Amino acid sequence: MMNFKQKELAQLFFEKLKTEFPEIILLGIAEQPDRSIWVKVVTPREDDLEIIEASGKESMDILLNYGYQILVIPFEKVK
Repeated sequence: MMNFKQKELAQLFFEKLKTEFPEIILLGIAEQPDRSIWVKVVTPREDDLEIIEASGKESMDILLNYGYQILVIPFEKVK
């Protein structure tokens, strides 16, 4: 179960990513069995790799500073 700090960091992670990619929509934040945290987003872009790459530095900073692995998981918007 995620603690308060993990939820806070995941939300801030999403908000920072949204400033760079305003078209993304938050689907949810979920802890995985390996204790990583997934920030699931919907994106209209076909190239999700750009969003994943852009989130890499922030994700690494959180891991180094707090010890939590937070990753963005993009889903393409169904048309």
